[in-house]
Amino acid sequence: MKLVMTLVVRDESDVVDTQIAYHLNAGVDFVVAAIGEASQETAELLAPYERDGSVRVLTEQGDGGATDVRTRMARLAATEFEADWVINAEAAEFWWPRGESLEDVLAPIPPRYTIVQGLRRLFVAQGDEDGVFSERMTLRHAVVNGLGATPALALRPVHRGDPSAVVHPDGTVTLGRQVPLRAWYPLEVFQFPDGVRESGEPAESLVEDPRLRDALRSLRDTGGVSFRTPDVVDDAAYAVECAAVGEVDLPRLEQYVSELEQRVGWLEQRFWPRFLRAAARLVGRGP
Repeated sequence: MKLVMTLVVRDESDVVDTQIAYHLNAGVDFVVAAIGEASQETAELLAPYERDGSVRVLTEQGDGGATDVRTRMARLAATEFEADWVINAEAAEFWWPRGESLEDVLAPIPPRYTIVQGLRRLFVAQGDEDGVFSERMTLRHAVVNGLGATPALALRPVHRGDPSAVVHPDGTVTLGRQVPLRAWYPLEVFQFPDGVRESGEPAESLVEDPRLRDALRSLRDTGGVSFRTPDVVDDAAYAVECAAVGEVDLPRLEQYVSELEQRVGWLEQRFWPRFLRAAARLVGRGP
């Protein structure tokens, strides 16, 4: 299995080196990174990864966050780099597997499914802004309090390599064959956006989560990252959160059920008159 990550880098030179090193140790096989023409510092940071063959850098003109840039990279991952799975990531975003590696959780997924969702974890800053972000951002929003009202805000997709993929501005994707795996999120997506601060949220709405901090400490100290497979207690707590996210899809599910009921009603209206007419003809023929 080959996992390729696409990455749009704007002004995040302070985090992009850590982000790429983390994902290459977590199971990503190759990175396609788009940077702006003026991103000299970023280009220098990525140069060692280019030399060792783990990163391909694309220099983009204008807005590196444009949909066509992300789409082109996702398609390039599928065609030139033969990706089985593609992660379209942000620079201040870290994908955490609920298993021993990213490959460990993606490889077993049945071939019929083309999209797998990751559960977003939005972290907030504490205190001053000096120092390493992972050391001062260990609090995150609880799922029920920190997520928006749409699946696009609650979840982040990983998708099969597809030369016809389209990556939309909100991070969702459209594939040639769209079969998402629902209600099970084998990945968590740790996000550390600029300007997101604690701002006096009640304590019950924030969760202490030092996993990335500890992983990046290990990466700095030992050059590697290891992941613990969740135990029964972890999985039970996570299932509750996944159920909370599942409620976000209820309006869509209710709409689907309503449409299905209308179709069944329409079929019944057509079926029973035809059935009765056919039965009457058979009865009329006699033995």
